[in-house]
Amino acid sequence: MSFYPVVNISLMWFGAPLAAYICRRNVLIGLSSWGLIMANGFVHSAGGIAEGTYNTGLWTAAVLFIPLSLWVIYACAVRGPYSGKVVGAAIAAGAVTHAVLFVGYGMFKAGVIGNAGLVVYGAVVGFTPIILAALASRFFKPELLRPVSALSLPRV
Repeated sequence: MSFYPVVNISLMWFGAPLAAYICRRNVLIGLSSWGLIMANGFVHSAGGIAEGTYNTGLWTAAVLFIPLSLWVIYACAVRGPYSGKVVGAAIAAGAVTHAVLFVGYGMFKAGVIGNAGLVVYGAVVGFTPIILAALASRFFKPELLRPVSALSLPRV
């Protein structure tokens, strides 16, 4: 199926770099891709544990996605300069995007949309973390969303 490559290309080759670029102005948007990566890691891990079998994303989830996502939370919210609420909203934007992916695949399985519709859906979903994070940004004071230079942080 072409759905998986289209989703991965739109999310990781276009959506994530765009979010990283926008991070220069809005940290919540910049971190929203990590929410998706974290959700993906937990979904693959839970699926492998529940089924008792290996799945294609299990090793990536266990070795990269979950540990690095936890490090991002620690570095940004626990030890870092950002509000836990801002980082939590970014994680939630990514996690909701992962659920939106399931909805599209469910509509395909139910016959509501065809293969072409699923591919278009997958391409559009690539920008969902950015859109959700931008909507969530409206609930935060602008100063909470500004990036902080690593050079200005106190040394520990």
